[in-house]
Amino acid sequence: MARLQSSAQQKPKLERQASYQEYYFDQKIDHFGLRGNDTFKQKIYINGDNYVPGGPVYLFNSGETPASPSYLVAGEPYVLAKATGGMLIIMEHRYYGVSYPVSDMSGPNMRYLTLENALEDIAYFVRSAPAFVNKS
Repeated sequence: MARLQSSAQQKPKLERQASYQEYYFDQKIDHFGLRGNDTFKQKIYINGDNYVPGGPVYLFNSGETPASPSYLVAGEPYVLAKATGGMLIIMEHRYYGVSYPVSDMSGPNMRYLTLENALEDIAYFVRSAPAFVNKS
C-alpha cells in the first residue's frame, strides 16, 4: 500500500532563503498637488541575482498585503525574472505593511488612498528607478 507523504514533505523547497535587504523609496504622498512635494518611505525589495545587463526589469506591486522578500524567490514573477535574466523589484502598496504616507488612518488621511495615487506611485518609481537601483 502506498504511503502518503506528510504535508511537510510535499512542500516545494525554495531555491534560496529569502534574505534580501529592505530599501525605502521616497514616494510622493500626493502626486496631484495637495501635499506639494511631501514624501513617505515606500518599502522596496530588489532581486538582481539573475540579472543580465540589458535584461528586463519586472516591477511587482504587492497589492493589499505587506511586501515580503519571499516574493523574490518563488512565484510567477520570480520564475519569469529567472527565465529571462531579469531583475525583480517588489514594491509595497501605499497604506499597507510599513508604507504609510500618513501618521494615522483617520478619515481625512484616507484621501491619499486613491487609484490615481497608487498608479502614479508605480509610474513615479519607474521614472526614478534607474537612479534608485544604481544607488541601492
